[in-house]
Amino acid sequence: MSGCMSDDLVLPRELTFVCGFDWGHHAPGCIGWAALYGESRIHVVKEWKFVGLADEEIAAGWKARTKELGVKVLYIAADPSMWIRDGRNATRGQSRAETFIRCGMPMRKAENAREDGWSRLHSFLRVPKDDTGKVIGEPLLTIDETCRYLRRTIPAQQSDKKNPDDIDTTGDDHGPDMLRYLVMSRPNPILVAQKEKKFHPMLEEALAASVARQPLGSDQVRRAS
Repeated sequence: MSGCMSDDLVLPRELTFVCGFDWGHHAPGCIGWAALYGESRIHVVKEWKFVGLADEEIAAGWKARTKELGVKVLYIAADPSMWIRDGRNATRGQSRAETFIRCGMPMRKAENAREDGWSRLHSFLRVPKDDTGKVIGEPLLTIDETCRYLRRTIPAQQSDKKNPDDIDTTGDDHGPDMLRYLVMSRPNPILVAQKEKKFHPMLEEALAASVARQPLGSDQVRRAS
């Protein structure tokens, strides 16, 4: 067992960890750390919302928080626009992603199909129920109670009035965008996986020591009137 994010949650070293990354400077950015287990299960264990930081400061903050967790991150699924070379390096042009890679972050270009991404996120957040409406399992994507920014902003999202399959981008969507990049880097959830009832044994044991959590389901996302 290695890595503690709070007094009652210790993260097993045996799990695979990945990150989602929505970049921002004047607008906020967000990075989330997630544990992968089972066929399709994801548990977001940590979040970091930031604003006004240089890329090198973001990289240093990511490395410090990852070290604090005591885990090794397989990859960081990030906004593909970060791979555009915008000439910040006068000699050859350097993309923002390359800056982060040079700073030691394992960047991976995410898929930015917005409608497909929100559909995938809904699938991961869906609470499995039987024909009578009885809950028979947990969402494939769960979010730790310490991730207050994500747990507040996900239910606050509203559908775009012109395109109901997208969300209104005028709201605070940085956390949901980060999750969209993250889930699009994972296999599409399947019904069999949604019937899984248990976490990875070591993570289940750690979570059992915590206070009860209320999972966030896709039915909690508001639609625009």
